[in-house]
Amino acid sequence: MQKIKTEKMRPSDIPSVAELDKKSLPESWSEENYKESLENPNYNILVAKFSGKIVGFISMYHALDEGYICNIAVDKSHRMCGIGTYLINETIKYSKNQNLRFLTLEVRESNTGAIKFYEKLGFTNVGIRKNFYSNPTENAVIMTLYF
Repeated sequence: MQKIKTEKMRPSDIPSVAELDKKSLPESWSEENYKESLENPNYNILVAKFSGKIVGFISMYHALDEGYICNIAVDKSHRMCGIGTYLINETIKYSKNQNLRFLTLEVRESNTGAIKFYEKLGFTNVGIRKNFYSNPTENAVIMTLYF
């Protein structure tokens, strides 16, 4: 039986990551966004692969001692298998190794499943960003994990 393998994103992964992002998130990044992020040493992007196919990814940015999760997605066919948890936990380890003070993200206010998922991993609701999302317009819940 094949198992999930995680690794840093490579240039050859960009089309698959951008496609998964587009399927999963209304505010998706373009291939060019991922190319620029991959060239920036302040970004850490991990992919999860099953049988050589990308089934999940997480991107995060760090500045000074602050960490920001930009995007996380898992292919619908591989959800509820622990991939998202594993990707977040690997990002937490990376953040701690970088001596970051916290890791934060935004999530749609209506996405109660994701909010519960992040809370289970230790993130707390620290505020609201009014009208942060578009298509449809919606507030974002700011979720932060302090180290």
